[in-house]
Amino acid sequence: MKKIVFGVFIVFIFYLLVWGIGELKQFVGFKYDLVKSGGNWNMYVDDDGYGYSVAMPYFLEFKGGNLSISPSLDMNNNDDIDGDTMKELYPESALIIWLKPFNGEINELGVIITEGNMQRQVYLTDSKNATYPDDQEYVERHQDEINILFGKAEKMWDLKMPWGK
Repeated sequence: MKKIVFGVFIVFIFYLLVWGIGELKQFVGFKYDLVKSGGNWNMYVDDDGYGYSVAMPYFLEFKGGNLSISPSLDMNNNDDIDGDTMKELYPESALIIWLKPFNGEINELGVIITEGNMQRQVYLTDSKNATYPDDQEYVERHQDEINILFGKAEKMWDLKMPWGK
């Protein structure tokens, strides 16, 4: 019985180490980029008013973590927000980047686009192309915003963003 418990313990420790090196370490590095830029552990807002944040992965899972960039909202000064439209509450666009374990390369990209009082999450293959054809019109209408977000991701996190041709 002791050998079984010891074996399970060793397997757990091994898995914890693999997860820590493969998944957690890269996100901690991206969080340090926020601090180095003058922000704090949770968020950095640049001079243009764009907020950068890092969502840590779920404990012992190789998913859940992402990087995001969006126009920052001043939630402490919301006297003129009346709640009539989502555009007053949420940014027009936000970029979400999911990473591959171990190497920090981009696994998947998405943008959240707000039009009027509707939000739509669009998955991207690159800066100019939606993963799903039904979403391409949204990408085309918001191309300037997407390009700004891609450029900011490259600059902040030194990521090689897939620019569309």
